[in-house]
Formats: sequence, structure tokens, C-alpha cells
Amino acid sequence: MQLQEETAGVAQNLALIVATPQGCGGGFAVEAYGLCRLTVVDPELANESWDRFLPDFGKKTLSHRRVPHKVSDKSKKVYTPFPPAPEKSKVDKQIESGEYFLGKEAKARAVAQERVESQKQKKEEKLQKREREYVAPEEGEKKKKRKKSEA
Repeated sequence: MQLQEETAGVAQNLALIVATPQGCGGGFAVEAYGLCRLTVVDPELANESWDRFLPDFGKKTLSHRRVPHKVSDKSKKVYTPFPPAPEKSKVDKQIESGEYFLGKEAKARAVAQERVESQKQKKEEKLQKREREYVAPEEGEKKKKRKKSEA
């Protein structure tokens, strides 16, 4: 009788060791082992299955995605074997405009000239905005004011 209980304990320990790396936490496996030992001690529960005392673990399915894949229609795109032309560098743009060959003083003069022109333009816009405030509104029918009802 004693030998039979010892072999049952060895089988339970083996089951615990095998189940732990398969996804069940080690703590739950130890808890299951403790419950098993309690059921063996109690003569009423000795022959019954003790799985009802244990938590039920479902398998994790990590392969399922929550968001469906976006399908792009590649038939609409026209295949071109050559990449697009590279953008021109700052130096290339300066050479085309002739700015590259100017001296420092000429560049400074050009920048100052642009600044003055933009200032004049902004000044005119502000002046027009101020003049719009002094334009009289068009005369039309006056809206009647509603009297507040006495409460």
C-alpha cells in the first residue's frame, strides 16, 4: 500500500515537471499538486478527479491577427524601370540662376532688395486693411430691434 502511494507521488511529480514548461505557470502546478495531495488524504475524494478544483487554461492562439491585412491594388501602378531624376542641389540651383557667381556684396545687396520689396508689399496690405475700416457700410433697410418681454 505504501509503495503504491509513493509511485503515485512520483507520477504526479513527473506530470508537474512536464506541464510546467508547456505554458502553465509553475505556481499553478504546485497548487495543483497540493490539491492532489489533499484529495488523496481524504478517503471520499481519493478516487474522484480533482480537475474541478484547478483553473482551466485555454490555449493561446498568437497566430490570429486582430486587424486584417491591407491589400493594395498593384495593377494600377505602371512599372517604370528607371528611378525618378534626382532633385537639384542648392549649388546647382544657384548656378542656374547666376547667383553662384556673384560676390558676397552683390548677394547681400540682392537679399536687402528682396527684404525692402517684401516690406513695401506688407505696408500696402496693412494700409488697405486700415482704409477698409473707414468705408461706410451700404445703406439698406434697418433691422428692427426686438423689445425684451417683461417677465
